[in-house]
Amino acid sequence: MENKQAKAWAVAQNITVSIDLIEAAKTHLKFLDAVEHRNRFLFEDDVLQRAVYRYNAFWLPLLAKHEENPVSDESLVVPLDCELIWHCHRLNPVRYKFDCEKLFGRILTNHNVMSSIQATSKSTSEEIWSKMYPAEPYELDLERPLQKSSQIEKFTRYDLIAAVKRQTGFTYQ
Repeated sequence: MENKQAKAWAVAQNITVSIDLIEAAKTHLKFLDAVEHRNRFLFEDDVLQRAVYRYNAFWLPLLAKHEENPVSDESLVVPLDCELIWHCHRLNPVRYKFDCEKLFGRILTNHNVMSSIQATSKSTSEEIWSKMYPAEPYELDLERPLQKSSQIEKFTRYDLIAAVKRQTGFTYQ
């Protein structure tokens, strides 16, 4: 057993991290704070259902397209409601990997994607979104009736609403 652990330790020593982990952690805490304290409505059932729909129907396909052939030279900015669902989906990496590979043939990453709270300008992402999805606004609009398409087949079967609900109150800890 010790030999196996020593080998694993040696392999781990060669892992390089290309981002500033302290800065990334601070940004992530700002995101959690923005969701938990300033956008508490995102945890309401009807809002979550809409956010999960938007995540599956719009954000994941846009992200897949962007990874295949970048839709912009700038980083994509994920809408806050989709970012919350994406965050919770990725907290279950086995399920996220399974869903991405089943739906898109590969794992979708956050390469060249910026958090909605980190971005200074969302205009390019809003333009791309509007061109791809003219009937759906970039920002979550609870006043508009949701126009669900029956043609959308690429939806995860993972209970994302339950995944989000499990995270309620996380920043309180």
